[in-house]
Formats: sequence, C-alpha cells, structure tokens
Amino acid sequence: MHHLDDLMSDYISCVKTMHDWFHSAHILTKGSGFAGDHVNLYGKIYGELSDSLDGILEKILGITNDEEIVCPIKIAHAVASKMQAIPTLSNKDGLMIASTALQLVNSHIKNTESFFKELETAEMLSLGFNDFLAAYCNQLEGYVYLLQQRVKEKLK
Repeated sequence: MHHLDDLMSDYISCVKTMHDWFHSAHILTKGSGFAGDHVNLYGKIYGELSDSLDGILEKILGITNDEEIVCPIKIAHAVASKMQAIPTLSNKDGLMIASTALQLVNSHIKNTESFFKELETAEMLSLGFNDFLAAYCNQLEGYVYLLQQRVKEKLK
C-alpha cells in the first residue's frame, strides 16, 4: 500500500500546485487581455480547481482513511518542490502566461490519466472516484480549449 499512498500524495500535490499556479496567473496576468484573462480564464480555472481539489482530498481520504495523505504541511512541502520546476509568472506577458498554462494543463491531463490507470490496476478506483476523475478530465480538456484559443496567435 505504500506505493499507492505515495501515488495519492503526489497526485494531491499536483492538483494543489495547479490550483496555486492558476491563482497566481489570475493575479499576475496583464496586458490587453487582462480583464478577460483575470476573470473569465484564470479566475474561472483556479476557482474550479479549488472545488476539484476539495473533492479529490475528500475522495482520497474516504478511500484510504489516512489523514497523513491530506496533511497540509506535507502537501505544502510537495507543492513548493513542484513549483520550482514551473516557469515563474512574475514579469511575464499575458501570452507567455497563457502558453505556460496550456503546457501545465496538458501535462496534468496526462498525469491524471496515469493516476487513474494506477488506481484502476490496484483495484482502488471506486465507481464514484472513477466518475469524479472522468468529470475532472473533462473539465481540464475544457481548459485546453480556452487556453488554445487564448494563445492561438502564438501557435500559428
């Protein structure tokens, strides 16, 4: 079970990292797209990620009954480590922030799919958690669309 506990802890820290990063994007976005990015893009994403994080924490605690996995100190340490691997948002233009955001979401989708498969293989994926993660991936794919539209001029 140790491997699965580590897997769940790592996944929680990934979701929390996404939440914190998008909250920063919400605060630090700038330029001609500021109003839309601030509210309709990053505000929407980080707000929804907050709800998703809460649901993931509750599901994992329900499955494992291990409060250490959801310890905020443990999560904060892991998030700090993960944040170091992501380009800073400070002093970046709106397009660069959106490009980084798109890369993060695409990477997180792959991570979520791997997490799902690991839980499924270990027969630790309840029907409810299966449904929750599928809906979460659907939500993430919606962010890909929004971010692709935001950076479309750069992708050409």
